[in-house]
Amino acid sequence: MSDQPPYTWWPAGLRRAGAALGVLGVQWYNAARTNIGATATSTVFEPFVTTALAGAAYARPFVRFAGTGTWTLGRAHFAVGDRSAELLAGASPPGEGTYGYTVTRYTNEAHKGNGLYRDLTLELVEVTNAAG
Repeated sequence: MSDQPPYTWWPAGLRRAGAALGVLGVQWYNAARTNIGATATSTVFEPFVTTALAGAAYARPFVRFAGTGTWTLGRAHFAVGDRSAELLAGASPPGEGTYGYTVTRYTNEAHKGNGLYRDLTLELVEVTNAAG
């Protein structure tokens, strides 16, 4: 992901649901799936725009909550490019209405270091022609 444009992370559904957001961030991994660091912000009232760390091949957007509660997840957007103005104006995220995706890998495991949390991972592949 080096020399790539910025990335925008925005959990719009959680914001609309009134979730107690404390931090928005992106965890970065290299091609061997080793954690190489994170970029994050405590400015949670607008989309988080960041760039990939050097050597990054995978990204995992995340939210840290500043309080407890139950909230509806709703829509969340992780997109290439600075989409903050469009998303704040209510635009649909890039890719909305395009081809579907299929899940090629799924994990659901306890978060390392804190069993109270779960890490859910989906690897997706865009389906452009199901007919073959």
